Amino acid sequence: RIEARASLAEDRSRAALSKVEAVLAAKIRDVHETAEEKGVVMQNNLAHTQGSLDRLSRSFMDLEKRVFAGLQALDSAVAERRLEDKKRVAELASALDQHQQTTAHRQEAAAQAHAEMAAAVQAARAWAADLVQASGEAVISGVDDRL
Repeated sequence: RIEARASLAEDRSRAALSKVEAVLAAKIRDVHETAEEKGVVMQNNLAHTQGSLDRLSRSFMDLEKRVFAGLQALDSAVAERRLEDKKRVAELASALDQHQQTTAHRQEAAAQAHAEMAAAVQAARAWAADLVQASGEAVISGVDDRL
């Protein structure tokens, strides 16, 4: 009887142990499957992240090329504008120099005309004085002749 009970208890223990082993095996399979699924998900996430990084890197390189091209175009435009400005400054300097020369010639011509006019006025005054003196002498001589 004791043996029968011990045998029954042993059978129950084995059955319980088998159930526990089955549950543990199922849990281990679930853990492995979950780990595999998570590993696959993580690999997918990693691949997606790598793809995103690659696209971002290409976008950044494209942006860098565009910015560089824009800076080169800007540098060219600035250099061209500076060259145009230098040409314009040279033109303006030449025009100013020409204007100054023309003004100097005009001032010189005006001074010469003024001197000539002053000489003409002086000559006219001298002529008028000679004329007045000659007519005064003629009047005096005419008066003397009448007397």
